[in-house]
Amino acid sequence: MPSSSVARKGVVRSRPGRDGSTTAWLVSVLCALAVATAVLVWWRWSPTTQPRIDVGQRVVEEFLTLLRGGQADAAWQSTTAEFKSALGREKFLLFVKQRAYFKRPLSFVSMQTVRVQNRPRSEFVYRTADNKATIRVLVGSESGTWHVDRLNVDDVPH
Repeated sequence: MPSSSVARKGVVRSRPGRDGSTTAWLVSVLCALAVATAVLVWWRWSPTTQPRIDVGQRVVEEFLTLLRGGQADAAWQSTTAEFKSALGREKFLLFVKQRAYFKRPLSFVSMQTVRVQNRPRSEFVYRTADNKATIRVLVGSESGTWHVDRLNVDDVPH
């Protein structure tokens, strides 16, 4: 008896899925699960733009230690490709040479979040002992490793 419903003692039962409601519900649930999975994967594996404070500060301290030790070339080598592109080796060496305070210890002031290309980034702020200069160092990730990405100096006029 090729009928879409079977009648027994006054009860009519439809075959599941014939009216499309079960199929539509299943497709909706599968789509919701796919979207939730995609968001979770993106959130979990998207590259972070900020290191933990202790990690970022360690990167900056190593960079500044190289400068203080007269190893400006090694400090430049430890930076990101973007840093090297923006501030070539010779220009960087001259920049450091013109600022004697890089030979002395600098005091950590703070870490602040700044936005670069609409993404949060960590900027570590240091100051000279005489408060005549503020050094701002941005830390960025390159190939999964944190490096100095930008260096800005605010020299206080004498």
